[in-house]
Amino acid sequence: MTAEGFEDNFALFYLSRALFSYGLLEPLTAAGRPVIVNVAGPGHRTPIDWTDLQSQKRYDGVEAMFLTGRLNDLLGVSFAERHGGGPVRYVLMHPGTTSTGFVGDFDPATARFIEQQKAVAKPAADVAPAIMRLLDDPPAAPLSAFNMYRPLTVDSDLFSPAQASVLAEMTAAILPA
Repeated sequence: MTAEGFEDNFALFYLSRALFSYGLLEPLTAAGRPVIVNVAGPGHRTPIDWTDLQSQKRYDGVEAMFLTGRLNDLLGVSFAERHGGGPVRYVLMHPGTTSTGFVGDFDPATARFIEQQKAVAKPAADVAPAIMRLLDDPPAAPLSAFNMYRPLTVDSDLFSPAQASVLAEMTAAILPA
């Protein structure tokens, strides 16, 4: 849990991105080709328990990480619905397992998962070109998703506008005004 009382994955991988996306909207609109690239693992069929967004009832660190990817899909949908008529493009991008810090305090099951991920992770330098391509040449659509260089459809139930609206309301309710 964070000092503010949020589950760590939820705070780091979802709330922070929601705050940055909307918090940077105004300055981004002044840019030439503004884009938000949310490196979040889009298109994963992780179920959402709407009564337990922070995985407090039955905590599993790995599932909590995957859940935030689903929440970011819906964040992208909300953002595009609210601001898609403006200049800022929203891109969800999954680079695959990438060698990053892999730091933190993990329960034993999550620690085993992290060790498995470290063994197959590609260097961040291998991922940077795919991200740079999206920053340099954002897609024209208000919302798009990629698995590295391969486009993913955002026209599926994983990107439900109704669910995105529910999540946006729930997020607004837990954040300070």
